[in-house]
Amino acid sequence: MLAELLLGRPIGTVSSSQDKLSRAIKESMAAHKQLGSWVEGCLQRQSRKRPTAELLETSLAPPPPQATQQSSISGAFRYQPAGCAGRALILSVHKGREEGAQEEREKAAKALAAMGYEVTTIVDPTRETCLSEVRKLRDASWSGHGSSVVAIMAHGCDKGGLTYVQAADDMKVSMASLYGMLSSDNCPGLANKPKIWVVQACRKGGDETVQTDDMAGHAPAILGAEHDNLITYATSPGHVAYRGLFWKAVHDIMSGDPERAKMSWLDICGQANHSLATQGITSVEMKTYLRDNLISPAQLGGAA
Repeated sequence: MLAELLLGRPIGTVSSSQDKLSRAIKESMAAHKQLGSWVEGCLQRQSRKRPTAELLETSLAPPPPQATQQSSISGAFRYQPAGCAGRALILSVHKGREEGAQEEREKAAKALAAMGYEVTTIVDPTRETCLSEVRKLRDASWSGHGSSVVAIMAHGCDKGGLTYVQAADDMKVSMASLYGMLSSDNCPGLANKPKIWVVQACRKGGDETVQTDDMAGHAPAILGAEHDNLITYATSPGHVAYRGLFWKAVHDIMSGDPERAKMSWLDICGQANHSLATQGITSVEMKTYLRDNLISPAQLGGAA
C-alpha cells in the first residue's frame, strides 16, 4: 500500500476510511519519521497539496556515505605518494652495547622493509660515518621516494636540552646537527616530505665535552622552526633506554600482516609505546612537526 501511495497510484479505500488513514500514517511515521510525513502528504485529497514525484525521489534517496576524516577536510595538506615509501638508514653502534644490538638492528630492518622502505644498515659507525651517511641522504635524489627514516641505536645522553649519541669511536654526535642536514633548505629533495627519526639511546644528563658537526649544511640547523619531522625517542628525558624493546614492539606490529603498513606512523609508534607500558617501561617521547599526522608508510608508497 505504501509503495502505491508513493508511486502516485489511486489509493483505493484508504482515504475514505479515517481509521485506515490514521493507521497508515501512524505506522509509516513509526518506521521513519520523515517517510511518514511524505506519506501523509501523499494522502491529501487535493492533488496540488501532494509532494511531487521529483521531491519524493530526492527526499527519500539514501544519504551519501559518510566522508572519512581524511577526505572530509576541504583543502587539507596531504603528503604526496611516491614510487616507494622511502629510504631508511639504520646506524647501529654495537661497541659497548653488544648484548642484543644485532637482534635490535635486524628487527628494525625487517620492520622497515615490511613498511615498504629501502633499508641501508651501517654497523659500528664512527662519528664521521654517522655524518657522512646522513649527508648521502641529503644529497640523494628523492623524486621516487615518499619519505626518509633515520634510526639510530647507540649510547646517548641529554645536555642543555639536546640529545647526543655516542659513535663507535666514542665521539658524540648532536642529533640536532643530523636533523638540520635534512631540512628543506639543506635538502630540497625532501621538502614537503616526512622525515622520520627514531633515536634508541639513553637520555640521562651528561657533562662530557661534546663535539658537534660544523658541516651539517649551508643553513642553520634550527629544528623548532622546521616542518615535516617526526622524532621518536625510545625513552623519556632523564631516563635510560632499554635496548631492543622499542624495535621489537614495532617488528611485532608489522609482522605477518601487510595491512599494518596502512597504520599511520604516529599510530605505529603509539602502539609500540603501549607495548612498553604493559611491561612497565618508561614511555617513549614523540615530537611531531608533521603537517599530516594521518600519513602511513603505505600511503607514502602509493599503496593505500
